[in-house]
Amino acid sequence: MDNITEKLLKVLELSLEEDLLKLDTELKEIEKELEIDVDQELLRKIRERSERLKKELVKFARNRLERSKNNLIFLFLLLD
Repeated sequence: MDNITEKLLKVLELSLEEDLLKLDTELKEIEKELEIDVDQELLRKIRERSERLKKELVKFARNRLERSKNNLIFLFLLLD
């Protein structure tokens, strides 16, 4: 009986090790998927921020151009 119990325990141990390896593999796959999701989320946020910054830059440049134009008009008026 003792020998049979040892064999059963060994089979059970091997089965558990196999299950752990499968779970470890699945866990690694899930981690990779999560990394991809996080990378996609970061990329989306970066793109959104980039678009906002571009719009702000265009707005700033237009305002600056308008002020420069007004300054030139004022200078021409002073010269006349």
